[in-house]
Amino acid sequence: MSVVLLATSGVLVSNSGVAGEHSSQAADNARSLQLLERPAPTEVVTIEGESGSRGYVMVRSAASGTRTLRLAAGQSMNRDFRVSGGGRFVLTIRYSNDNFGPSEVLKVKLDGRPIGSFTATDTGDYGHGWNQFATSPQLGPIDINDGSHTLTIDVVGGSNGIEIDFIQMKRTTGSSPTHQSN
Repeated sequence: MSVVLLATSGVLVSNSGVAGEHSSQAADNARSLQLLERPAPTEVVTIEGESGSRGYVMVRSAASGTRTLRLAAGQSMNRDFRVSGGGRFVLTIRYSNDNFGPSEVLKVKLDGRPIGSFTATDTGDYGHGWNQFATSPQLGPIDINDGSHTLTIDVVGGSNGIEIDFIQMKRTTGSSPTHQSN
């Protein structure tokens, strides 16, 4: 007696290992499975500030992952990341800035090319602002190709530095790009 099973992929298989009349369906299903194995397009890239490079890792209870990366004027952070499928993205940075004096300017680059900058908002003074967070203005949209990339944030000026909680890039269908990555 031969038992025929219907797998969740839709391929008919018998206990003899022969698909019989359904061999063309099996071939079509195999091609469909190959398409499913490709990574889905990246919708959101989130990079934690404390995940590497220069600066001091600080413990902050209100931060994502309870940690931030503190950067002083003249310091920068570099983060490598990967995008599947490529596309158009907008970028925001969540940060804290306990700023008694002049505000820091953050200059953002993708693969060495400038994509935008902003002046950090003061989130509090005298030590009370380090656990209060603000989100940068949206930078972009930028076209990012499939593959590996490097994001750089340079800190310019200011008084006591800035703390990066995370950087987030979200897929969008926005207007013309301000940057095309390689």
